[in-house]
Amino acid sequence: MRCLDGILSELEISRVDFGKVETEGAELSVLYGARKLLNGESRPAMLVEVRDLRTRPFTPLAWGKTLQESRKRMVCCYPPCGEAVLVRRQFHRGGTACSVSAEFLPRPGAGKEIRYVKVLVTGSSGLIGSEAVEHFDRQGHEVTGVDNNMRREFFGPAGDTLWNLERLKRATKRFTHAELDIRDRVAMEELVRTQHFDLIVHCAAQPSHDKAREIPLVDFEVNALGTVNLLEATRQHLPEAVFVFLSTNKVYGDAPNEIPLKELEKRYDYARPEDYDGIDETCRIDRTLHSLFGASKAAADLVAQEYGRYFKMKVGVFRGGCLTGPSHSGVELHGFLSYLVKVTLHGGTYSVFGYKGKQVRDNIHSHDVVRAIEEFAANPRPGEVYNLGGGRANSISILEAIERIEQVSGKKLTWRYVEEARKGDHICYISNLAKFKKDYPKWKITRGLDAILEQLIASQRKQLP
Repeated sequence: MRCLDGILSELEISRVDFGKVETEGAELSVLYGARKLLNGESRPAMLVEVRDLRTRPFTPLAWGKTLQESRKRMVCCYPPCGEAVLVRRQFHRGGTACSVSAEFLPRPGAGKEIRYVKVLVTGSSGLIGSEAVEHFDRQGHEVTGVDNNMRREFFGPAGDTLWNLERLKRATKRFTHAELDIRDRVAMEELVRTQHFDLIVHCAAQPSHDKAREIPLVDFEVNALGTVNLLEATRQHLPEAVFVFLSTNKVYGDAPNEIPLKELEKRYDYARPEDYDGIDETCRIDRTLHSLFGASKAAADLVAQEYGRYFKMKVGVFRGGCLTGPSHSGVELHGFLSYLVKVTLHGGTYSVFGYKGKQVRDNIHSHDVVRAIEEFAANPRPGEVYNLGGGRANSISILEAIERIEQVSGKKLTWRYVEEARKGDHICYISNLAKFKKDYPKWKITRGLDAILEQLIASQRKQLP
């Protein structure tokens, strides 16, 4: 195999500002287009692209470094700005097909974004995982998804995510599914060691606090041990990769219930003006009743922070509120709005557990969750923690949700009230998004509550017999 220096020399290309290499299904699709102006300079930067080198993925070049100098894993990507290809040559050497391109590219500077071109998503058939797969695939990145459909094991046929996996296979171009168990340390280490991921989005979990009491060992193994397996494999083999962990607001246990509340006609709300925007990241996570699910996720949350802070890894932790979207396989034990819409349209009886049905949740669409992940990946803050939900604008009580869904769907819900509330459940939880918005000002909520409900209803109607 010929080295890149020889190829460039033969083609009389003396300077390379950026390198992009594609090898046997390990496509590093890092550019959307090119610009003709380079901060006022007329000299174009060069992109050199070499395909099918039959070798492990080449480490992309850092800006301003020569081929010999570049040793770090760095991939720079810019938003779409049109095509401006100057040169493209194709040739064969020793049976290996190669091509070289030169394009106008912007210089790095203010406003640049970093994207990661080889992505691992765990829980890839679930709500957030499948959204992440589609999002990064649409951008031209290579995505590997790990999912072994344990949601069916947890929740029975209603929780089966095979339908979503089949949908992903039809909808994507660069997605590869791996039916692996994150508890399998050897298998996960082998995957991370051999695939050279730039971004790891860890969504896989046992997600129900009611179910956790029935399977406490499995719950802890999946939520805590599985997370440590991935973190350690990343530390050993991909220490420069960005690692995003999907945690939960249940790490706060019932501490949010200590905030003074006022009871309104159809919801509870915060009584003090200073609490209006909701729960922020200073809320304590110990000396509270979590549920076993909340405790296992808190363990994973803390160890993820520690890998970021102690080992200086690019780890971010997102404590989600109610995450929702049309790809949710909602069941009674997990999936508030999704399951409520499903029962309203398909029939059955919905159970409201405690607090007079006035308990409040803020809801965030899976698209907005993935956009938050994308913003963090572009500028990671090691070991940082963020609350992530729909905020006050997307907050709703169960009574309000029932009323709204009945209005939009034209269907009447059959429901019953159970006096005993779920252990460790929140009475009123609204995510304070101020910290994330401050650190990542380009991010915002794009899907309002009405749009979310309309999409959920439309999705469920397609499944009606």
